[in-house]
Amino acid sequence: GAHRRVLWHASTVLEAEDIRCVFGDSVEIVVRENEASLPSRAQSRGSRLPGQCRLVYASRIVPKKGLLVVLEALAKLGESVSFDVIGAFENDGYEAACRRLVMRIPPNIELSFRGALPRQQLLEALHKADVMVFPTAGENFGHVIAEALSESCPVLCSDKTPWTGLLEGGAGGVVSPNTPDEWARVIRAFVAVGSV
Repeated sequence: GAHRRVLWHASTVLEAEDIRCVFGDSVEIVVRENEASLPSRAQSRGSRLPGQCRLVYASRIVPKKGLLVVLEALAKLGESVSFDVIGAFENDGYEAACRRLVMRIPPNIELSFRGALPRQQLLEALHKADVMVFPTAGENFGHVIAEALSESCPVLCSDKTPWTGLLEGGAGGVVSPNTPDEWARVIRAFVAVGSV
């Protein structure tokens, strides 16, 4: 019964509901969103031409974050795409699976693993990208989404974050279902039209 004396912190209303489902309706919960250190003004950017596409993935490289989903999608594309992967592998088995799949990526995909970058270099990479791809299995916030948007980089993301409404409203797009086939379809459409 010790949980009855706890003041719970939830990052979202959905997270608060999850806590109540486990510990009951009488628990005390404070909902306060995560804070991100962002510039006071978003960076502006120019437009791009259809047929060109610079994708970036920026996150920890673990199964939950979904890099393998995007790699499987890229293996299906005939379009020319540049793809920068920013982040460090944290799981040897997952790294091996990703690297095996990279061997199947066609030559029209220019792929670069850049490792973990200092924050300023990450922000610069997001600013230069045409879109950030983030097929996460779930986030209670998603700081990298806020960082990408602060650099005027649209975000393509799964529907498992609190950003769905904003992304559907014009800040990017939501990919659902979160499958390689759907990611390939959405990326193909993005390349063709020049925007999300």
